[in-house]
Amino acid sequence: MAMSDDKAQSESGRGGESASARRRAAGREAAFSFRPCHKERGDAHGFPPFLRKKPGKLVFAGIVILLLLLCAGAFLLYQHQQPRGAKQLIIESAGGNRQSFSLEKDGRIVVRDGKAMEASPDINIAKLLEEDPGSVSDINILEIKAGTAACVESNCSNQVCVHTNPLKGESYEVPIVCLPHGMVAYIEGTGESGQGQ
Repeated sequence: MAMSDDKAQSESGRGGESASARRRAAGREAAFSFRPCHKERGDAHGFPPFLRKKPGKLVFAGIVILLLLLCAGAFLLYQHQQPRGAKQLIIESAGGNRQSFSLEKDGRIVVRDGKAMEASPDINIAKLLEEDPGSVSDINILEIKAGTAACVESNCSNQVCVHTNPLKGESYEVPIVCLPHGMVAYIEGTGESGQGQ
């Protein structure tokens, strides 16, 4: 019987090792051992292990994603419904004057010494100087036609403003600039209403 007791004691003790020590060792080995993919372990749903233990995380993530999508959709709808201003020709001069004119009505605008005013369609610099022969004025004449604006005449020295392409209200356009007279003309607004599109 002594042999069987020794054999049982050696199997249970394994060289002085207790059962709790063996469990700790087995736990350490399991923690550092390779674990196969969750699908290979036979998980029917294919969820990763952290979601299988706490399915509330999946529900929470779904709710957060849904709320983000709803907020983005509401923002886009709000932006689409906002009324946008009609296109306006803005004329700024060196004196700090800023005036706006609608592009919906064809006509001519005279910018004289930094002040812009609507004029008759047949106005030109020669007629303006005939009316006031002794004056020396900085004059630019802009024409609005079919929703575009162009500088058609100027008595400045370099005529860059006259040779600038007409403004149509596109985002990439270069404004009409007359440096000798200190005048800048550009278009503001989109011309879209945002309603009924």
